[in-house]
Amino acid sequence: MHLWCRLLYQATLTFNMLSPCRMNPKLSTQMALEGAHDFSAHPLVPPGCELMVHQTIGQTSSWGLNGIKGWYLGLSCKHYCCHKVYIPSTQEERVASTIDFHTKNTRLP
Repeated sequence: MHLWCRLLYQATLTFNMLSPCRMNPKLSTQMALEGAHDFSAHPLVPPGCELMVHQTIGQTSSWGLNGIKGWYLGLSCKHYCCHKVYIPSTQEERVASTIDFHTKNTRLP
């Protein structure tokens, strides 16, 4: 609940994609303001999904676990195919490139 403010960017982006532009109703507001969104470079995922974040070799020990549990916060527009995630064990936000979603065991609100 304390991370709701970090979800605002993706909520605004999604709202702008769904609402029509007033000057040209054939376009979305997002298309009129910033152009077309490249879904292959910046995929959208429902916020709040549980996931596993892959850790690189420098972040783990030699026989340690390669993944750490996290929660999806939104896309990272400054990085190609990267996502912003919250890691509960370290209580920090991280930009991750390789993630695995656990959608089967997660209840939808």
